Amino acid sequence: MDLVSQADSGSDTVSQQFIDSVSSGEAQVCVLTPLLQMMNGTAGDGYANGARFVDVSKLTLDTVHMLLQSSGRSIMRAWSVVFDIIHTVLDTPQATGAAGTESRQPGYLMRCVFPCLQLICSDYLEDLPPHCLRRCIECLALFGRQNEDLNIALTAIGQAWAVCDFLQGLQTTVSDGGKVELVSTVLAASSKDTHEAIGEIARVWWHEDLADVSAHSTQQVLWILLLHSLAQLGCDRRHEVRLSAIQTLFRTLDMRGSAFDAWLWDAVVWAVVLPLSRYTLVQRSRVFDLIRNNRLDEMLEDAQDEAARMASKSGVFVEDPGRLYAKQWDETAATALQGAARVWAEPRAALDSIGCADQAWQCVWRLVQA
Repeated sequence: MDLVSQADSGSDTVSQQFIDSVSSGEAQVCVLTPLLQMMNGTAGDGYANGARFVDVSKLTLDTVHMLLQSSGRSIMRAWSVVFDIIHTVLDTPQATGAAGTESRQPGYLMRCVFPCLQLICSDYLEDLPPHCLRRCIECLALFGRQNEDLNIALTAIGQAWAVCDFLQGLQTTVSDGGKVELVSTVLAASSKDTHEAIGEIARVWWHEDLADVSAHSTQQVLWILLLHSLAQLGCDRRHEVRLSAIQTLFRTLDMRGSAFDAWLWDAVVWAVVLPLSRYTLVQRSRVFDLIRNNRLDEMLEDAQDEAARMASKSGVFVEDPGRLYAKQWDETAATALQGAARVWAEPRAALDSIGCADQAWQCVWRLVQA
């Protein structure tokens, strides 16, 4: 009887442990971790020849996508593992399969993993904890920056609208007062170059602890990270990517800016709008200088614009291959400056409360006149 009682007691203990692990989400982590290990082993140094196992990676990513489709709503603590799996493709060189197969095409795994992020952005943003929302924004930026597949880069920028809609729909229920120290104040007190100082501020946003998603300070950080990521994509060397990012950025400000507070507008003006506008003008001037000095080859090589290079070789733009490139940067700079000017065209009380508001407007005005 004692043995039977002990067996029953042991069975009850195991059952309770299983129930506890399921209710706490630990079981989900245990299920998804082997998938992450397979991705790390295939893409990293776990195998002698990772290219042989590209099909394993595809099956792993397909499995993750099916799990998200069927059980995404029930995921609790395993979202970090999901984003770790996505990052294995973004952070490592692309593996290729056997010759003559589809897996040898550039961006093969990128196209396999991107639907997972699309599904998260369309269906599961409200289920993500704050730090995973930040990782979602980071992944969108990385997909926009990758050079393997232009269509994925443009689609990733378009997915930013889903994040914008989600952030716009959040209601601040935790009154933590929000962030206080203005970006303009930090920049004024910094002895470093403006670009370097903004980079340090952005790194703090990417790594600082986030409270509940209903907290005002968390929403501020998520907004500025999304807008700052779009601004960085607006500096991309590919015309389609930077134009799409700039248009998305300023349409977001036009449509959602009325809900921004003084801190967020201060960060947007000094860390997003002004640096982006200044960069596009500098690059436009540089392109025209190279054309005037008949240094076309240097321009195309530095820009790594394979499309323009192939167009030149094919004879489509052989009469003046630099004209198209100059026109593209003209369009980029005009779009950025028009968007910057529209920021002040709409009456916004919060915009008048940013640090050095008059100086910011003067900077924009000087850029427009340049």
